[in-house]
Amino acid sequence: KVDYALLLEGAPVAFFEAKGADTPLSSDHREQLATYMKNENVNWGILSNGKRYQFLRREVVDTNVSVEVLTEKGLQQLPDQLTILQAFTKDAIEAGDSEKIANRIEELKTARTTLEEEKDNLSADIASVLTDNVSETLSTLAESNAKEMIDDLIREIDQEINSDDQSPTKRPPNKDSGVTDEEDRTGAD
Repeated sequence: KVDYALLLEGAPVAFFEAKGADTPLSSDHREQLATYMKNENVNWGILSNGKRYQFLRREVVDTNVSVEVLTEKGLQQLPDQLTILQAFTKDAIEAGDSEKIANRIEELKTARTTLEEEKDNLSADIASVLTDNVSETLSTLAESNAKEMIDDLIREIDQEINSDDQSPTKRPPNKDSGVTDEEDRTGAD
């Protein structure tokens, strides 16, 4: 049985599963909450031990039901996580805004990954457009500026996802949790 539920008109719309502060969050805990969410048709869930918080979303595509971690954050990071916290408010869930917020977060994560993985190709393409349409002499300058622009886009995406003024790529690792900077950005374990 789930520890806490947010009810709207008597029906659960979000679950909160609490673990002890000395209990590291595990895939078994996540699966436990996911099972509750699937069985009760609840789209939103939070799993926490008071130190780490995992924000989950249940999705139904055709007949496939899945529960995915939107993000994982440490307690000290929560005040800066306005975007994800907003998605889990009663008002956002009631108005249907949670789905829009979660979709935007996922789209931004996908865009960030593409920009990171395809940075060299994208900057070469941008430089090619400029040299073809303006002047061949811009080639080197255009490519380096395109790379800087892509880095700026990645930082802006991180800021929007995290709703703070400091990009996660610039944060020191969270030494208390043992979570690396990359894991913190992606929500990985």
